[in-house]
Amino acid sequence: MTRKSKAAAKPAVSKPAPARRGDPLKRLIEIGLRLGALQTVKAVQALLIAQAARLCGAQRTLLILETDAAPQIAGARLPQGEDSQTLLAAITPWLAEARQTRKARLRHGPGGAAPSEQRSCLVVPLIASKRLLGYLYADVEGHLGRLDEAHLDLLSILAAQGAAALFQLGRIQEIEHEAREAQQHQTATSAILRVISSSPNDVQPVFDGIVNASMRLVSGSGFSVLRRYGDAFGMVARVYPDGSQPSVSGGKHIPIDPAVNFPSRVFVGKAVLHIPDWGAIELPPHEQEIYKRFNMRASVMVPMIRDDECIGVLVVGRNEARAFSPREIALLESFSDQAVIAIENVRLFNETKEALEQ
Repeated sequence: MTRKSKAAAKPAVSKPAPARRGDPLKRLIEIGLRLGALQTVKAVQALLIAQAARLCGAQRTLLILETDAAPQIAGARLPQGEDSQTLLAAITPWLAEARQTRKARLRHGPGGAAPSEQRSCLVVPLIASKRLLGYLYADVEGHLGRLDEAHLDLLSILAAQGAAALFQLGRIQEIEHEAREAQQHQTATSAILRVISSSPNDVQPVFDGIVNASMRLVSGSGFSVLRRYGDAFGMVARVYPDGSQPSVSGGKHIPIDPAVNFPSRVFVGKAVLHIPDWGAIELPPHEQEIYKRFNMRASVMVPMIRDDECIGVLVVGRNEARAFSPREIALLESFSDQAVIAIENVRLFNETKEALEQ
């Protein structure tokens, strides 16, 4: 056999970069140090994409984040002309498997084809503190290389390092966000208390202040206060996200009937009524009209309780079917308590004034 024929007999498939370039474990240590020094989530994501491609010699790499709605691409490195969303759609069943098993997996396909005609694919979940944060994906065409279990181990270590960095930065962001929210809540509460103290004989400024504070701190499409009048209720304050406050004076009073409308259920039940998706339930007649007229898709209604009686309801609606967070509901409950304080203050002020006049 000639030298030329011997060369032709060599396999066409070669190992990707890690099998030939340096010490990958040493590189992983360096990557871990770099990840620990990064200050932003985007910087971590960019490093993970770049190093996943380098460690595996991959043609394609994706960083995919797990979300409540659907997996979202946070970074990609693809051959020119290819689309990351198309690739994401193709590997969605593999992500579902990784979500269920929480294990990394190596695949070669199509089955039965020669190694040079297959594609090697890796899917590795990113897990930190038992939370699934997302996935690293890498692949290479057989004529350029072939991934193996060693590459799976390398990418798994990288995924663990990246997940730890993302989790830590996420916690820092959560703490900072919570601190900002607490400051905003304290500011809003102080403002409402100032209105209460400066308006001892008129509760209307307090109602206006509460809907405005709710608008600033809670995501919604409409904010209103309903007040009880015997066996009926009427709107006493309203504001929209653009800051407009339509007049509600002279509005009609609606009979309290739990079979007809949601606020009545709060007046009677004296408990928070949270409906994340109006389209998923049978709506009473009044709410059917609200659904069509105002595009209402979600709501939370918080009672104002005084002496075991619901005297008012704070209402926030949304034009999208999305649940209100426990923190948002707790904030609205605190505003509702302040409204009750204001109403009671005005009542006592007026009673004292009448007694003095008499």
